[in-house]
Amino acid sequence: MSPQPRPQSHTSGADEGDDDDYTKRIKNSGCFREHEALQDCHFNKKDWRACKAEMLAFRKCYERHRKQQLDEGKGSTGWG
Repeated sequence: MSPQPRPQSHTSGADEGDDDDYTKRIKNSGCFREHEALQDCHFNKKDWRACKAEMLAFRKCYERHRKQQLDEGKGSTGWG
């Protein structure tokens, strides 16, 4: 049995106009690279617990973005 090809990530569309709201939020956060690394880790290792470093990097990046948004008075990013 040959390995199955990796399904296209919901975060990597061929055309930016095809991005869903989730992908747009990730890209607007400035944390797209960290998010992709986390998704790749989970795909490769099949276990979120093996991706703690990637999860922490994404969380720190997103928290920085959220704090910046609040400091600029832009209110909620829509994620909690």
